[in-house]
Amino acid sequence: MEIKKAHLTDLRAIAELNFNGFKDYELFKIGAKPAKFTKALYELLKLNAAVSIKAGYSYVCYDAGKLIGYFSLIPAGQELDGPAFLKAGAWKIPLITNFKTSRQLLGHVLKAEAILNPFPKDYWYLDTLVVAPGNQGSGYGSRILQAVKDLVIKNHGRKLRLITNATRNRDFYTKNAFINDAIILPTDNNSNFTTWSFYFDVK
Repeated sequence: MEIKKAHLTDLRAIAELNFNGFKDYELFKIGAKPAKFTKALYELLKLNAAVSIKAGYSYVCYDAGKLIGYFSLIPAGQELDGPAFLKAGAWKIPLITNFKTSRQLLGHVLKAEAILNPFPKDYWYLDTLVVAPGNQGSGYGSRILQAVKDLVIKNHGRKLRLITNATRNRDFYTKNAFINDAIILPTDNNSNFTTWSFYFDVK
């Protein structure tokens, strides 16, 4: 498996990979009509990838010339902010998608990310990790996750953190030695999904 920095020329392939990996994700179940949901989720995932690529935080994973995975790893203290998203075209989202649907998706993301608020911002953040649906269950996820840990170690990071909203992902990160230190249940934030926070000490 080869892992390399992503470039904007990879954006379309990354957006398609992310959409296929996340279209059934619990976080994004909002009950919107399929056409509106597909367009809004695709564009929002594409925007997030574009911002991460421009910041130098995105990586693509290939095996035998095939794109099998993607991850976005944000260094400690380097959060992606509003201006970065606006510069990457966030202002276009209401014009090219259904505004209500996009707002619902973003609302879910913000509710999930609220689980991180109590923690000191001293961690590297695994914003996205996705393995192509056809390659899941083949060990790629664990191999990519080890590469993520190695990157943090190489850059003298001490803690790696992530959040997830899927039971299968919760079990995956637990298997890979991550520790669950917070959970938000649906009843805690008026949502229909659960959010788990995980961390891994790399020091």
